Parts: sequence; C-alpha cells; structure tokens
Amino acid sequence: MPKFELSHNQLLCIGPSWYWMVSDRVAEFDDFLLRPIRNIELVRAETRRWFDRSSKIDPGGSDKQVSDLAREILGNLADGGEDVMRFYEWGRALDNEMLVTVSHYQEHNDGSVHPVTNDTAGYLATQTFWIETLGYWRPDVLAFENRDGPDMRDTLYASYEAEVLEPWRIFKQRIKDENKAWMKMSRRRTEWDNYLWDKWFDEFRYDPAGVARDGYLAMKTREWWREISPTVSRNQMAQLLKWHEQAAHARDQDGFLKPDQIGPLNKALMIDDIPPFYIAAARPKDWADD
Repeated sequence: MPKFELSHNQLLCIGPSWYWMVSDRVAEFDDFLLRPIRNIELVRAETRRWFDRSSKIDPGGSDKQVSDLAREILGNLADGGEDVMRFYEWGRALDNEMLVTVSHYQEHNDGSVHPVTNDTAGYLATQTFWIETLGYWRPDVLAFENRDGPDMRDTLYASYEAEVLEPWRIFKQRIKDENKAWMKMSRRRTEWDNYLWDKWFDEFRYDPAGVARDGYLAMKTREWWREISPTVSRNQMAQLLKWHEQAAHARDQDGFLKPDQIGPLNKALMIDDIPPFYIAAARPKDWADD
C-alpha cells in the first residue's frame, strides 16, 4: 500500500499542478522553496509514465480514471522512497489550485479510512484581501489617518515588511530577471523543462516559477502570522478586523467587495487547514545527509 492517503478530489487537483512542481525552473529557486524531492530521476520517470498514461484516458469517461492513475504514480514514488505527503503539502502551500482541505476522516464499511474534503475556493478572496491590507498599512498610508499616535498596525507592518515582503520582493525579482529568456529560448531551458514545455507550458504560456512566486507570498504570510498570532489578544484581533474592513472598502473603488470576503485572519490564511510549511512541507535539513 502507498504510504499516503489522498482523496479523489485531492488527486484530481494535484495533476495540473504537477508540471510546475517537478520543473527544473522551480528548482532554480530552491534556496527559497526547499522542494522536498529525494530522487529527481525517479520523479521524472514516473512523471513521463503519468503523462503517457494520461494521454490514453478517455476524456469523456469517469474522472476516477484520472485519480486512480495519480494514486498509482504517487504510490510508485512512495515505494521508491519519496515522501509523497510532504511533497503534496509543499505544492498545496504554494499553489491555490491545490487548496482542497480535509474536513474529517470517514470509516467505510470495509474498515478502510478515507479523507472527506472541503471546497476552499471561498477562502481565496478573503485571503487575498487580507494580504493586500497587511501591505496597505504602510507608514505613508497610515500618515493620512487622523489618529493620536502609532498603533498596532505600525508594529505589524514593520514585522510584515521584514519577514514577508522583503524576501518576497527578492524572490520575485530573481524570477523576473530570467522570465523572458526562459519563456522565449529553448536553450535557456533544460532538456527536462523543454519536455514539460512541449507537454504543458507552451500551450498555457506560463513560467512555472510564476506559480511559486504568487504562492510564496501567501505561504510567507501564513507562516509569519502563525508565529505572531499567539501574542495578539482577542480584543486586538477584533480591532484588526475592523481596521481591515475599513482598508478593504477604501481600496474597493468599484464596489466589488462582498460582505463574506471579510473575515478573521486565521481563517483567511487557513492556519488550521494547512500545516506549518517548514515543518511539514519543506525539505528537511537532515535530507542533505542521506
């Protein structure tokens, strides 16, 4: 049996994201992303097998064929020594397209236990608005507010700038520096990435590092808040939510903001649904000793 347990929906979500997750382009930024792959040659071999088998699946048939194939390939990787659940959590932390979460586990009549999943699309707008607000609380913006002096937003922004925004800007710039060359020139891409280009990236015209770029900001925000939220009182959280609602409405010039897109930061960042990145998803330091 494979050393992982993923639901049908989770397996369907991982397929389209697999292309960027296994690319050499993403590996160029491993100092930021810490991709948890032990044996890249095994991953490439199983990826080729996955793509070859996928091309023979009847598109009009049941999507269970797709999830069954994904489970088989991931099982082969697990049998080969890959930590499939760590790799899955790594991708899920960096790619919103994989944000299917497990609400609980259900025991079937045969005694087997399977995860029951939730649709998390509703969280994404709430998360986006919060990330925008945290960046909005800059000193030059707050300077226009009528207040007696500095408040908690000043402290939060200083921490957010240092711990999240600054490393994200460096990461984003590195991707941008080589984006045009990677997209336009096959000689800039590795042999493996040219294979993936022909299979996927050329048709959809995107740089796989771009997925990680956007996901990295959300991941860093989540881990930053996971660390400091225990120091924030319930009353402070309530005040932050009020300030957030005011800031979100101030930015919403076109009136598209919906009431259900404003919510608590913990819920928006899915703190309870996504495990700590550097513990459960990123490549452990001791892997270098294998």
